[in-house]
Amino acid sequence: MNALIQFKFCIEVYITNECNLTCSNCNRFNNYNFTGHYNWTDSAERINKWAKRIAAPSITIIGGEPSMHPDLESWVIGVANAWPDTPVAIQTNGVKNITNLSWWKSAAKKFPNIGVTVAVHNKTFESKFQTQYNQKQQFDATRFSDCTIIPKNTGFVVHRSTPAMAWGACTMKYCHTLINGLLYRCPVVGLLPEFSKQYRVELTNEQLRLLNSYRPLSYDCSDEDLYEFNEEINFEMEQCSLCPSSYIESPVTFDSDRKKYPKLITVIDNKN
Repeated sequence: MNALIQFKFCIEVYITNECNLTCSNCNRFNNYNFTGHYNWTDSAERINKWAKRIAAPSITIIGGEPSMHPDLESWVIGVANAWPDTPVAIQTNGVKNITNLSWWKSAAKKFPNIGVTVAVHNKTFESKFQTQYNQKQQFDATRFSDCTIIPKNTGFVVHRSTPAMAWGACTMKYCHTLINGLLYRCPVVGLLPEFSKQYRVELTNEQLRLLNSYRPLSYDCSDEDLYEFNEEINFEMEQCSLCPSSYIESPVTFDSDRKKYPKLITVIDNKN
């Protein structure tokens, strides 16, 4: 019971819905005014217990834009301390230089496993990044594939795909994601329910069933459940039908009007 299970792929730790860019086809819906942060104090116990259950080649702290989280320091130090022998990277868009934050130098000295990776969404940013981060820290993210949600009137709809085809086209199928201390197979099943509380998302009864029936794992799950999760990552699940069935890539564009899209409610914080 409670064996340490080695994942083949990175574990993503999602900490905020908020972003300072409006990239087209953002696969975590952060290009809209999707609000709310996840608090370290609410997740700390679960993260530390997860660290005793799962290991991975690397850990990525992701959003949204992590630098917009008001308590990024606690997340970085907490995750680095939970997995001290695993590389922990903050994935940022680079608009704000994380290494200039007041706490960064002392944290990096204490935790040599932490670092920064920059998703470059616009080539015009590159000259700025070259002075802030070395080339090895940057990766090209100037083209995105179609995402799950499709704007329609004053709301959104989602795809109706064959699960196997959608899984084959998916760019996130190996993204184990921890959200609020729960482990999801991909960000979509973890974030679409919360996005649907803030925006009008038209779902059929079957699509609603798919979302409501998905069960993330908690740190106290059985070894059998965790082994099964790790194996099933290589196969489609029925919730894949919510996503595009083909890989269609296009250049990232920015549109400030996305932040003005009509909301149902405004969420300040996500708590238990």
